Amino acid sequence: MKTEEKLDLIVSLLQEVELEFNEKAESIKDIDLPLYRMLTEHGSYFIKEIRKGLHSSGRLDTFKTRLKRADELLKD
Repeated sequence: MKTEEKLDLIVSLLQEVELEFNEKAESIKDIDLPLYRMLTEHGSYFIKEIRKGLHSSGRLDTFKTRLKRADELLKD
């Protein structure tokens, strides 16, 4: 698996984790509201920040482009 594919996999896995995390938080909302708030305010925020950091200002695409260029140079 190429590095670019691994990066895409990381992004995809983070999206899955965020979705499952939010589903779990919603399932305990009526049982333990303070825990729900802690999960959604801190946990979800943390996961979103990681994903946002990968995508902000095209950083992920720029990084992939540089990796492709490095691969091309290594082939020459």
